[in-house]
Amino acid sequence: MIRCVAFDFDGTLVDSNEIKRRSFFEVVAEHDPDGAVAAEVLDEIRPGDRYAVTREMARILGERGRIPPGADREAWARAWADEYGLRCEEAVSRCPEIPGAGAALAWLDDRCVPRYINSATPEASLRRTVERRSMVPGFRLILGGPASKLANLERIREHAGCEVGALLMVGDGEDDRRAAAELGCPFVAVVRPGPSRFEREPAIRIADLGGLAAVVESLGEASS
Repeated sequence: MIRCVAFDFDGTLVDSNEIKRRSFFEVVAEHDPDGAVAAEVLDEIRPGDRYAVTREMARILGERGRIPPGADREAWARAWADEYGLRCEEAVSRCPEIPGAGAALAWLDDRCVPRYINSATPEASLRRTVERRSMVPGFRLILGGPASKLANLERIREHAGCEVGALLMVGDGEDDRRAAAELGCPFVAVVRPGPSRFEREPAIRIADLGGLAAVVESLGEASS
């Protein structure tokens, strides 16, 4: 039986993945007007979090003479990451929810199933965004980076006081699937239209959160 649910945030509760991708192009647009470097870093190199992304952008743009010779690339990367964060907070605070998100959260609340957020977004920024969306009430913990998603899942399990198999992770990306697999808890993939965000096909997938209740109930039946 599922006794608590951890949700990724971007692309799982709110429809923000394209906002976050577009923001990387915007912060370096002066130096990468055709977006080729941003696309290369995001689609081919895929270095990790926002700081790793902007460092890689600064490295490539520096090597190609797009930023001043001798410039402190780390300073450029930090400035771009900071601007990226501000842009994302503003836009994600106003973007639509993933269809069915509000109903799914209410369904869990009606059944007294604790819910949590487990995101890679830096935690302070994540908390501000969740607060601006008036979503804070109801979540037992709101966890983000720099802690890993696996570390956050372990913390959630300890906070909920449940067995690993009773914790459900819901997310839209490979890092969510991998964290759940490493901990050994069930995972539900939210698979939206567009290129797959998974390296391997998730065992359980839903198109949006309108399908979550049925999955939680089926997992409960399977464990009984």
